Amino acid sequence: MRSCKEIAQLLVPGQKLSLMQRVEIKMHLLFCKCCGNQQKQLEIIGRALQRYDQQFKNDSKQSERCQELTETIIKKIIS
Repeated sequence: MRSCKEIAQLLVPGQKLSLMQRVEIKMHLLFCKCCGNQQKQLEIIGRALQRYDQQFKNDSKQSERCQELTETIIKKIIS
């Protein structure tokens, strides 16, 4: 079974996962409440960033800032 850190790296939104990786995530989440909570938090953050980006999609500076925030969050998650 994969470690929590490995699962956290797979939970980053926007990744293309193999069937095996998706199965490993589902199995891990059955036993690990912490990773399940992290998955929910990532979904909330992802939706918030999408709304933020949509709200300011005509403002390139704000849209750029949203992209920077997204990249920063992903780096923090996988480190």
